[in-house]
Amino acid sequence: MRRIDDPIALRDCLARLSDGANLTVAQARLLLASKGLRARQKVVEAALKLPAADPKASLAPSPGPDPA
Repeated sequence: MRRIDDPIALRDCLARLSDGANLTVAQARLLLASKGLRARQKVVEAALKLPAADPKASLAPSPGPDPA
């Protein structure tokens, strides 16, 4: 099993797995376990308290026109 100790990475992982549903800590840990992932309870609690990530924030900005 893999362990995730970063709340931000865990939040993003849970968002992909749960389709945006509000999860309890127990539900989140069961969902992670079903995919072979582990996380400490405090990390799961912290991840669930974080605001949802903006899907556009992960995209790299497109380069503008070259001023030359």
